[in-house]
Amino acid sequence: EIVWQAGHVPFIPHTMTSLWALQYPKAHGDWLEIDLEILERCDAMVRLPGPSEGADREVEFAEKHNIPVVDLDEFKDDE
Repeated sequence: EIVWQAGHVPFIPHTMTSLWALQYPKAHGDWLEIDLEILERCDAMVRLPGPSEGADREVEFAEKHNIPVVDLDEFKDDE
């Protein structure tokens, strides 16, 4: 909600592809590749706190492709 209220459209891969995954099951690695394809089209990435190999992989990908990675706390000033 914080990202939306700051004027951005959030995309949350694991929640927004869950129905697709139910209809067309894929290996976890396939979903990670799809996620990176989507991330490549994003203007920025918000890294949420907490351990996540998938999110760490997204950060590495974003940095390699010059996609800004920001912390969720940066949006709290906009409230």
